Amino acid sequence: MLNILQQIYIDGFEEDGVSYAEYFCNQNKENVVVFPQAKPVSAGYVIPRKLSNGQECAYFSAIATLKSERGKGNASSLINQMLKKAQSEGFPFAVLSPFDSNFYLRYGFFTTQYYIVENIIGNEFAEILPVTDSDISKIELLFNPSAIRLAFNKDYVSKLISETSQYGAKPFKAIKNGEVVAFFVKENKKLSRVVQKENALSKILSLNGYSYKRPALCGEAFIQVRILSLPGFLAFIKPIKQFSITVKINDSILTDNTGCWNISSDGVNIKAAKCNNSDYVVDIDNLVDFFEKNNLIQPFTTQFIDEY
Repeated sequence: MLNILQQIYIDGFEEDGVSYAEYFCNQNKENVVVFPQAKPVSAGYVIPRKLSNGQECAYFSAIATLKSERGKGNASSLINQMLKKAQSEGFPFAVLSPFDSNFYLRYGFFTTQYYIVENIIGNEFAEILPVTDSDISKIELLFNPSAIRLAFNKDYVSKLISETSQYGAKPFKAIKNGEVVAFFVKENKKLSRVVQKENALSKILSLNGYSYKRPALCGEAFIQVRILSLPGFLAFIKPIKQFSITVKINDSILTDNTGCWNISSDGVNIKAAKCNNSDYVVDIDNLVDFFEKNNLIQPFTTQFIDEY
């Protein structure tokens, strides 16, 4: 089975290379979901990921199909299967980093964070050096604590350096005027996980990269979220005021969410209970947008600890 998973992953993510496929599949083999079961042609991973409040969500990763089996509905069946598995395991919502901004919308996902792809060319820094243990505190200070990874800290950086080294990627720091101003990981011919001081990393190497400085509502989708359990998900939403509304929610995949709900808030928490009729009709992927447009909740962001 492991060999089949590695081939699916290599087929689906050629740019990551064989060594990363082997590493990833071995690290996460207990979390794999495959379709169909008899002879897997599609695979994905439902990985528990700790949130900034200590609870967990389901992280959907490495969803791929063999090239010879694409266009036959295998990926759709797999994603539906992954959603049902994550819901059955009690996760309030699922998150993923999409390869395409629009692909997962059809499965009820909605976008919570965006990023801008940067073309990083040239070299304006005095030095670009490998990262050492003594740099970890300096790297931690680069990260904006109000951004997506609230738990980007020494432990996270240490783990990232250790894990990326196992599959051949190399962590680097950029020095300008004697100060560490950026951290990035070089994977084959691309940069990733770029953490930088504001305006510090406009040019590094003749490589394409992307930044974790991700302005909202700008660029491509970086994080997409799928509600699995409406009552469980609402525990993560912060209300602006007290309210009580009735909404008919449509969810074509996870039918437990479908029906009329009374959604109410005491100004601190939000709860949901089934009811008999409704004033509004909303698809599951538009629910957060509906709340925000009606000025009922604070903007929702996904603050999970690590990507893999």
